[in-house]
Amino acid sequence: MGEVYIDGVAQTVFGKDPRLLEEIMAEAGREALKNSEGDSGHENQKPDFVVLGNYNYPGYEGQASLDVLVGERLRLSSTTPIFHVERGSSTGAAAIEVGYMLAQGGKKVLVISGEKMYSENIDRKKVTEETSKVITQAERQLGITMPVIAAIASKEYMH
Repeated sequence: MGEVYIDGVAQTVFGKDPRLLEEIMAEAGREALKNSEGDSGHENQKPDFVVLGNYNYPGYEGQASLDVLVGERLRLSSTTPIFHVERGSSTGAAAIEVGYMLAQGGKKVLVISGEKMYSENIDRKKVTEETSKVITQAERQLGITMPVIAAIASKEYMH
């Protein structure tokens, strides 16, 4: 197993953004590569693998293939493997874990994680419906909702 370290990082502005999620994620990826001090230290570096962390892109944006869209905007070769990780509220952590496992093999891995739950195309009710899909059908039948889970977690934090 090879040594693993973080070489370049970037962050986009948090808040309302009219751009599509794939544009925002590609910007973060380009900036992370640009900030890298690896082999050549310039923004034209290309990763061996890309790991995207995002929950329910088709549900929020009504569009599939986030991996292809981000890859195109990053101008990656069509042979660059892109893995889309989706694990509910632990998606970002899961994406980093997958990136770590790939990097242990000595490969350059670009991990990009992000969410965009609000846009002109989606109303708050739809956001709640889509976000609630992390709750199993059996739990929903018992009346468990995202606000219920948040309330339970808040009470536990207070204790």
